[in-house]
Amino acid sequence: MSAAVLLTVMSVAFAAGDGTNENRARVIASKSDIFKVLYVNSESSVVKIRLRDHEGKLIHTDRVKNEGGFMKPYDLSKLENGTYYLELTDQYGVFSEKIELLPEKESSTLSVKALENKKYELSVEQNEKLPLLLTIYNSNEEVLYKERYQDMKNFSRVYDLSQFDSQNFVFELTDHNSTRIVSVD
Repeated sequence: MSAAVLLTVMSVAFAAGDGTNENRARVIASKSDIFKVLYVNSESSVVKIRLRDHEGKLIHTDRVKNEGGFMKPYDLSKLENGTYYLELTDQYGVFSEKIELLPEKESSTLSVKALENKKYELSVEQNEKLPLLLTIYNSNEEVLYKERYQDMKNFSRVYDLSQFDSQNFVFELTDHNSTRIVSVD
């Protein structure tokens, strides 16, 4: 399952100890379904890490021997979308963080509308400003037009393809992780 990871701090509670080391843990999400637990504590200890679902059911448990700190990656790609809680327990208490696994959204959408006289309107909507590559092909798969767009979130352009003999065109839009293709007559 491919999912985006959204992390929000739920709470930090100290059940034991004096709580003097409250900035000892951090969860870092990467673009994929992997997140990393970063733990910094100069004292030797055993740290328990638990992952629970929204109902509190234990999904995964781990024990890590700490010798000055560690970084441990966890792969969430096999989990369903939803809410999970990471609990880290050490001599200072419990650090807890809420993790939301959300469906991965396409980073851009593409639509091509036929106008008149072989003119076509391209509309692009993106979640963020990303570089894009537009390539327009004829029915023989020959490149008719190619353009790179930088830092454009949403835009619309009209392309006049009347000078080309082809009756069919293919608009191909490539961003950082996908390619969208629309064929028009």
